[in-house]
Amino acid sequence: MKNHNWKSNYLSTLQSEIDKIKDEGHYRVFNNIERKAGQYPKATRHSNGQTEEIDVWCSNDYLGMSQNKEVISAMQSAAEKLGYRVLLISIFNSKKKSHSYIKKKEL
Repeated sequence: MKNHNWKSNYLSTLQSEIDKIKDEGHYRVFNNIERKAGQYPKATRHSNGQTEEIDVWCSNDYLGMSQNKEVISAMQSAAEKLGYRVLLISIFNSKKKSHSYIKKKEL
């Protein structure tokens, strides 16, 4: 019975392709950032044990609604009603019930 070491070859080829994508600048990296409540758009980026103060102009929050007191209040109300974990999972998965509960709060 021959051992072709297919797994090692596969992993080596896969890593080589990922390295090419990284070298081309097309590999998506998620920044580890800590937003600063009440200081929009300020944040701290954490990378390799270092921190850096940055401004975050995210297309999902270009109006600064994540810092809006009424939006925060609506989120807190939804979390109290639905539970924190359920609320976050629902929002990230675009479940309509919890999302519409937050939207019903008048802003």
